[in-house]
Amino acid sequence: MKSVWMVVISVSIVCAFVSESCQWDQYLGNPGRTAYTDCRGPESPEVFWEVSLPGYPDSPFITDGKVIVLCKDSPYVFTESRIAVIDLLTGTLLEENLADLHFLTGVYPAGDLILGTTRGGRLYKIDPVSEETSFDTMIPEKFSCFLYCYPIILPEKVVFPTTPAVCLSRDDYSMLWNLETSLGPLYPTNGKIRNIAASHNRVYIVLEEEERRIWAVDSDTGEFIWVSDTGKVLNIAVEGSVLFVGGDNLHALNAETGELLWESESGSICSNIVVGSDTVYAANFDRYLCAIDKSSGDLKWRTQWEGVTNWITHVVGAGDIIILSNYLGLFAFSAKDGTELWDIHFQSEIEMCPASADGILVVGEKMDYKLKALASDPVLFVKQGDTYLSEDLKDQAISSYKKAAELYEKKGDTSRSQDVQERIHELEDEPESSPPTIPPEPSAPIPFFAVILVAVLMGILITYYLIKHKPKNG
Repeated sequence: MKSVWMVVISVSIVCAFVSESCQWDQYLGNPGRTAYTDCRGPESPEVFWEVSLPGYPDSPFITDGKVIVLCKDSPYVFTESRIAVIDLLTGTLLEENLADLHFLTGVYPAGDLILGTTRGGRLYKIDPVSEETSFDTMIPEKFSCFLYCYPIILPEKVVFPTTPAVCLSRDDYSMLWNLETSLGPLYPTNGKIRNIAASHNRVYIVLEEEERRIWAVDSDTGEFIWVSDTGKVLNIAVEGSVLFVGGDNLHALNAETGELLWESESGSICSNIVVGSDTVYAANFDRYLCAIDKSSGDLKWRTQWEGVTNWITHVVGAGDIIILSNYLGLFAFSAKDGTELWDIHFQSEIEMCPASADGILVVGEKMDYKLKALASDPVLFVKQGDTYLSEDLKDQAISSYKKAAELYEKKGDTSRSQDVQERIHELEDEPESSPPTIPPEPSAPIPFFAVILVAVLMGILITYYLIKHKPKNG
């Protein structure tokens, strides 16, 4: 059991890993979200860094060694907002107001660009290097999906979970299709988009009418393919030819036809769905994390957690660790058998989506305007110390090296721990460098004409004095 005061962590929608490459290659969500492409998570989290932000943090993203996060004046209402950029390794705040756009409602990495949405449905392209911003198109302003439902970034297109859903080309961000138009008379009156997922050639949309049903459409045209029977669908995830659906139970559909493949005994699902190499993970309202066989739907194991039961519960897969979180806590379990590995309890309102890369988990702390990074790999702390040292920040470097030595010691790697400790002693024994002595500036040479002028004036004064005081003859 480990307690960290005011650490804000929570985990969002669908996160998957595959057995071979740990890459997000099934279009289960936004592949730009690095939380979905990283296979490592902290084994036992330590605070890596924390940074104060210019507003309430939204969900962070990691791209090119930097953290991109939207900061808002209010955690719930989109008013004035700005994009902050933080160095992933040190937590240094590099930029407080990237692109200087007003009324941003969301930012999403898409390759080398960042897509920014603003009030009124305006979509901007932002170059994070040059900071150039260009307006591209209008999209529907209304986002009605469940919390933390993000656009899906496909290789050639991007699908926004607006009402109605729209698909844009990534070549020029022109509109490819609008779901209401592509479905025509089939589109339900007052239908609301609740969730989306995508495979290579299909987009799956949870559309709420009186009930929530899943609509499968062609990803190129938005044309109708099939619609599911009515049901209490909350979340969906797709891998290859299988669509996983969370509702009264976790069940699987043929992604091409909508045919039911199996239904598990997981209980009513209250979380997102994580698809592993041979197992599907989800949490239910009875506070159980369930592991379901991906092929048969059989229950492999289930384990209970201590958090609050509500529909805002999230699961994220990170290699052999499954992390579950909600408002009050973060719980890590073995993906193999459900054994609890560690937990953290919280006392503050949390941001539901972290980002993860290279074993670093970055999370938002809403009420304190902070972003925190967690890590457990001593190599990361050594790299951090090296970076601080290159920037002539010796005290910060020593602090990072001390944490690295401690973590090496915990892992039983005494040799590396001693190496790091020797480096610490060398730095601590280095004499403080005295400020360089600045020699006095040499006097400027006196011009020759000035010397002559002074001599003449002195001569005149002396002559005058002698004449004035010449003795009188008797």
